[in-house]
Amino acid sequence: MSEKTSPLPERYDDRGPFAEGGTAAVHLVYDRILGRSMATKIAKATDEQHLERFRREARITAQLEHPNIVPVHDLGPTWFTMKRVEGATLANIVRAEPFGQALLSRVLDILLKVCDALAFAHERGVIHRDIKPENVMVGRFGQVYLMDWGIAQVGGVSDSPWAGTTAWVAPEQAPGQMCDPRDRKSTRLNSSHLVISYAVFCLKKK
Repeated sequence: MSEKTSPLPERYDDRGPFAEGGTAAVHLVYDRILGRSMATKIAKATDEQHLERFRREARITAQLEHPNIVPVHDLGPTWFTMKRVEGATLANIVRAEPFGQALLSRVLDILLKVCDALAFAHERGVIHRDIKPENVMVGRFGQVYLMDWGIAQVGGVSDSPWAGTTAWVAPEQAPGQMCDPRDRKSTRLNSSHLVISYAVFCLKKK
């Protein structure tokens, strides 16, 4: 993206998109001050209501400082910068690797780290609400990050009681009721975690 059309300040050299979703595009940028590459999520929306939801995602993610939650570095009116994760989603890993003990052991290790991130968020009253293999990133050196907190419920407050990806939504979310983080403080896997485990077998059949 050229500097004339980029919404980013002069500090960041926008090197173009490398991923895109329905509401935002993710660009690779270079921080001229710190001398490092990072990712920048740029909103597609132009109306203030949707932009505020976008900025809300950045604030929620930034406030959840945990090794398994991607760090957010900076926030602007229509963009925010975050750590660039070089790796693959859990969905891609499951599809690419042969089914067997090695894959199951790797997936279990990944899910335990996802559980750590969720336990940390739940202690702070934050419910992710869109847990699925595509939202779990695994870095080249085994780092695990739970991504995309855009529809999270915070302190019992959310833009919509029902949210999530239909194929992966937890049973307690399906009726449209608000989730209670106090129900997630045991060491047992909740239904959302079990959905991801089930995905391992479903994805291998595709």
